[in-house]
Amino acid sequence: AVAEVNFPSWAKAVDLMYPRALKMTLKPRHIIAGYPLVTTLLCVSRKDFFAANWTSVMDSCYQKFNKQDKYTRLVTLGCVSRLTWTYLFRCTESTSITFKKLDVILKTIFPPFRRAVHPSDTPLDHFILITYFSLMR
Repeated sequence: AVAEVNFPSWAKAVDLMYPRALKMTLKPRHIIAGYPLVTTLLCVSRKDFFAANWTSVMDSCYQKFNKQDKYTRLVTLGCVSRLTWTYLFRCTESTSITFKKLDVILKTIFPPFRRAVHPSDTPLDHFILITYFSLMR
């Protein structure tokens, strides 16, 4: 999980496709394809590129939890779980920084003082995965 592909052409391809894929997430008709594409590009990118961009994509996914239909919430929740895995198992930061970032993720999907998860009306698979990843790390 910590191995990194070091091909200059691969890094160049990610650098070329990422801005275009990010623009796709802004258009309502491309949201369903844009978020998984951006997430995949981040997950296979260099560690420094991932570290610089993953929090903005996570924040964008959080915004879609409230405003979109059920399928879009499910897609963005899948993106959150993939980005969480990549952050926890590929990025090496100090324990306190990792805990702070993980705390934000968990408080967003498991709001304090509420029994329901956020977003509600979605299958629990991704919630279970995020909890599992958090406890494994």
